[in-house]
Amino acid sequence: MMTVVRAVSVWVALSFTTLGAQAPEGLRGVTERRDMVRTPGGYRVQTIITRPQGATHPLPAVLFVQWLSCDPILLPATGGDGWAAMLRGLIERSGMIVARTEKPGIGASEGPACERLGYQEELAAHRAALESLRRSPDVHPDSVFLFGGSMGGTMVALLGADAPVRGIIVWGSTGIPWLEHLLALDRRVLAMRGVSTAEIERVMPDHERLHTAFLEQRSSPVALTARDSALAAAWSRMLGTSSAGLYGRPFLFHQEAQAAGWSAAWHRVRSPVLVVRGEHDWIMSAAEQQRIVDIVAARPGGQAQLVTVPRLDHNFAIVESDAAALRGETHGFDPSVIDVFIGWLSGQRKRH
Repeated sequence: MMTVVRAVSVWVALSFTTLGAQAPEGLRGVTERRDMVRTPGGYRVQTIITRPQGATHPLPAVLFVQWLSCDPILLPATGGDGWAAMLRGLIERSGMIVARTEKPGIGASEGPACERLGYQEELAAHRAALESLRRSPDVHPDSVFLFGGSMGGTMVALLGADAPVRGIIVWGSTGIPWLEHLLALDRRVLAMRGVSTAEIERVMPDHERLHTAFLEQRSSPVALTARDSALAAAWSRMLGTSSAGLYGRPFLFHQEAQAAGWSAAWHRVRSPVLVVRGEHDWIMSAAEQQRIVDIVAARPGGQAQLVTVPRLDHNFAIVESDAAALRGETHGFDPSVIDVFIGWLSGQRKRH
């Protein structure tokens, strides 16, 4: 169980700036403020906060907590991927304050480079941003929501368990330990690559030995693979591997993720939860997303549901199959997923 860290947060004295019809990120109909929030580590991270243009009273707010990779949270002025399209729609259409936090070491945010950043240190930055958002006079204090995308979905579980919020949305995340997720992912990838069932069963024990030593015993994959050829072969079959980390994040990040206790956190969450997944999200399986719903709904009064959006992959792109998503054969963005998020947020606000 993680220890609650009471972060000291500092807001730069900036008012919302009216940016006419278009904000610097290409957003329409909103005003924007960029502030700096101090983390427990003593450095500052940038928050980007938007609200509907012309709003003069406190509004409900949603803090979006992003993905695993070290991509910036600032949106391109035009274009971008499915994540950018989703965020742009949420910001412009929700009628809410939407807050985002640039990870330490990215853009204007201070701190260690994201490629060296641990899970707990990143989580602390989002916790500091949430506390500052709660104290903002622009935010209705009883109407703060969390929205976690991919790895961010594991972080909102921990944030929402320690500081109750009005509701939590999760997209493409997992409710099982990281070790179990990586093992299941390895198996899915091998199957989508056409590896026979017999061969998959033959090599998976080596994957289990590798992940256990790496995540539970906190051994370096570099050292493990140097002395064991079977583990080296398992490492080579995985996606996103390098001599410095996995999926662009250091080994420490993944080891801390394994120890974070997401399932226990979901057991403590008292807020309504919406879990949304793309039909062809091969990165996070339906079962591990259903696990979040099962945990939350099992407690007395627990409210949770899983919604599957047809033809979308993990990155909000339209695809025809899991294998096509793995190959990157995408066909644009389906804006109906934004309706799912906004519809649920609206319904939760009306119940207050």
